[in-house]
Amino acid sequence: MAPGNADDAVLADVAADVAAKINVMPMFIALPITGLTIFFDWSAVLRFGVRARNLSSDKVRHFADVWKRAPVSPVADLVLVYERLTPFVYFSRKPGTVHDG
Repeated sequence: MAPGNADDAVLADVAADVAAKINVMPMFIALPITGLTIFFDWSAVLRFGVRARNLSSDKVRHFADVWKRAPVSPVADLVLVYERLTPFVYFSRKPGTVHDG
């Protein structure tokens, strides 16, 4: 996928929609998800030398797989939350739509 193409716009839009869904969740759910997401982003520095947001999608996928197999339940659960929520958001969108935040 070339940078700046329509797929990138859709992926960015889905990511924004997922973040919006998390932001409207009750605080006792949203706060741990947000905290673990920030931890995930910064913990990539230990493995790759950069934050997860700056990695290629393949490396992020690999890193998420590592987290999914983690013996610490909340860490593995975070990946499951995103694995369930992202397809829900993606498939609930109207085909071909891209929103402006």
